[in-house]
Amino acid sequence: MSGTVENLLRLARDSDAGTRAMLARNATTPHEVLAFLSKDEEPRVRASVIANSRVPFSVLQTLTEDENAAVREALARRVADLLLSLTTSSHDRVSQVVVPILLQLAEDVVAQIRFIIADAAEHLSTVPHDAVLRLAMDTEIRVAEPVICLSPV
Repeated sequence: MSGTVENLLRLARDSDAGTRAMLARNATTPHEVLAFLSKDEEPRVRASVIANSRVPFSVLQTLTEDENAAVREALARRVADLLLSLTTSSHDRVSQVVVPILLQLAEDVVAQIRFIIADAAEHLSTVPHDAVLRLAMDTEIRVAEPVICLSPV
């Protein structure tokens, strides 16, 4: 492990939550440090990891099980943004890592999180059929309706 990574891990361990959140959002923060911060006790630090454009998908996947609904909501928004930005050429590569996250969020206990995914999915043909079916059969009408009425899938 490089000295820089060791120093940043020390900073991530020993600093206040605001500094840890800033470190988590920084696009130059190494993946090892982001993985460490994704387990931080403070939800805003974990949400900041999600906001980092360079966070590995494996770290995002671990956050689908976060106990804090606000962190999972931040993840749902990130996944929705990723879905909306997919092009045909990037679809296959990105969807392999995003789909498992999307499927798990489509079953979240919090309706708002499912709604965020449904809202992004309503106009996209890139959303997997399984996820669309799950959302269409949701018990919350505000989640199911946009998918039933508008999804091209």
